Amino acid sequence: MKLITYNSVKCHSVGGIKKPTIYVHRTGLFSFSGTLSKSLGLKPGTGILFHQDEDDREDWYIQVSDTPEAFRLRATKSKSTCFSSVELMKIFMNSLKLTKKGITLPVSTTPITDEKLYAIITSAAKPH
Repeated sequence: MKLITYNSVKCHSVGGIKKPTIYVHRTGLFSFSGTLSKSLGLKPGTGILFHQDEDDREDWYIQVSDTPEAFRLRATKSKSTCFSSVELMKIFMNSLKLTKKGITLPVSTTPITDEKLYAIITSAAKPH
């Protein structure tokens, strides 16, 4: 077995440093924190793909992509980036068995594959 280690350096803040996170709201808003946006080079117009593991439906990944089918990010007032998709929000929230108004999820800023997939740490989801 080959394990990937996720720790406070890769995924969480320590002592007030902002975390790389995604906030998902039940309206379909996916908001990428300023820290995550900066770490992955996300800016308005950047394309993002979401990937779900077929074998473990709670495992999700994001990927920066130039494909025309990618979700296109827009800027927010708080120096973060976002996009909207009600359909993806429903699939995402249902896979995690969540019904709350919104959730915040940490994201690893270290790619786990050559295709630069970044793990969304769904086990650390914080419902709102």
